Amino acid sequence: VDPGRVTVYLNGRAAVDNTPRGAEEFDMPIVLGVDPNGTGRYFNGLIDEVCIYKRALSQAEIREQMHLVTLHASAPGLKAYYQFNEPGSGGPALDRSGSIHLGLNADAHRALSTLAVGPGFSARRTVTAPGSYYFGKNVGLEFTTATGGMLPGGEVCATRIDLKPDAMPGADPASRSYWIVRNYGQNA
Repeated sequence: VDPGRVTVYLNGRAAVDNTPRGAEEFDMPIVLGVDPNGTGRYFNGLIDEVCIYKRALSQAEIREQMHLVTLHASAPGLKAYYQFNEPGSGGPALDRSGSIHLGLNADAHRALSTLAVGPGFSARRTVTAPGSYYFGKNVGLEFTTATGGMLPGGEVCATRIDLKPDAMPGADPASRSYWIVRNYGQNA
């Protein structure tokens, strides 16, 4: 939320509402999954993680942090961080950065997640021409686009997760990391 707009990201792609908003003081309890104005509107879906900041994040920050789990202890402006991975189906969702724990109400419960998240590193590159694209030592990934082939035509974000995936693909089972590559270019 910026003073002049609200931007919501779904899988790293933005949707913008240009309605001006006032500053949020964070002086009321945090409510997730239901409209707190008593309209009976409930979220029907799954939530894997929620980070609440006292500042607007950039698109680059959203894309680079999307698959990464950390304690965010030093993240500027972080107000609350929920992973929803406490054992059992009930009990509070613990705030990993402070003490604003959330209760699970109504039909809310925990479920096993297969979301690709974990500790690791991310980097972005703009891919608009054939060639090799290296995402740096921390990510440890390079790919080459072929001449005459379809190019992303924009930003690509690569993330290395330093855990084994929950389901092993046809990859080296000895590897202790796996990668996620997201194309945000104009060519899907």
